[in-house]
Amino acid sequence: MRVAGAGDYAAIAEMMADAFRYHGSEMPLTPAEAAARLRRELADGHSALELLIAEGADGEPLGFAWFYGLFWTAEFAPVLYLKELFVPEAARGKGVGAAFMRALAALCVERGWTRMMWTVDQGNEMALGFYGGIAGVEHQSKDSMQLRGDALRALAGEG
Repeated sequence: MRVAGAGDYAAIAEMMADAFRYHGSEMPLTPAEAAARLRRELADGHSALELLIAEGADGEPLGFAWFYGLFWTAEFAPVLYLKELFVPEAARGKGVGAAFMRALAALCVERGWTRMMWTVDQGNEMALGFYGGIAGVEHQSKDSMQLRGDALRALAGEG
């Protein structure tokens, strides 16, 4: 488990395409386009996005996690928001996901962040079972909402 660098973006983009397929859709970009966007986003070191990658002994990518630090108003303190955690099918059941969660928890503690947060699709029974098996995990009953595309531009007064 290590911090991902520019040389990992292509592998992460390929795994992200796998994640989209796992959820029954196609990634809106090609993996090459997604890798290029990651390069641009992370090039100057000012992005809130952080990436971890896990590799096997042979260097084969075993999964990735991307996350952000956020300032949480409920505690007036920083928290870790885990946006994506994906382990390809061939690596599942080998402790990779648990290793990511331990690494992220250690990062939280090291940085003095007060909690880890993430969302799970309610239909993803495998993920719900995985996260539910972590001692102390609390299930929050908030709905996730988003605004994008034409609706976003309309609200911004540009549409």
